[in-house]
Amino acid sequence: DILAATKETFELTIKNSEMIPRFSHITFMEGIPGAGKSAAVDKLTVAFLLKYFPETLQKAFVAHVSEESAEQLAKDSVIPEGQYQVFSRESLMKKVDPEWKEAEKDNEGNYILDDEDFIITDDGEIIPNYTVPETDDIPSIIIIDELSRYTYFDLYKINAYAKKYGI
Repeated sequence: DILAATKETFELTIKNSEMIPRFSHITFMEGIPGAGKSAAVDKLTVAFLLKYFPETLQKAFVAHVSEESAEQLAKDSVIPEGQYQVFSRESLMKKVDPEWKEAEKDNEGNYILDDEDFIITDDGEIIPNYTVPETDDIPSIIIIDELSRYTYFDLYKINAYAKKYGI
């Protein structure tokens, strides 16, 4: 019970929770399909940003399953025409990492990684062997729907990209 938690047990729970994002520049919205996340929450968020922080939407990267569905998401969210670029997962990942390729899986659904694909940190965390590319095409915000289609390595790279460019 969160109300009965002490500060120490609460912090321990938060730090060890799979539900707490490990990426400081990514915000997660979760819910069942058809719950209205995209239609309501994205539209409300965009309306809030347009009213109070319009510069945030000057150059939005909007990603969805396909570029067509990303275009629809941008329009449904009322991001002003000409202030966004649309991406599929693959095209966004290639923007963030020009060398990105879809990871292969074994027969049990586990990702197959080559030794050069990852680094094990001093803390024992496995992270992608990735350097954020230099670019002049920097978005003001990245909006992604259907985040469950992204891997940990994908999110790590997007977060590193966002941190480097102050997104």
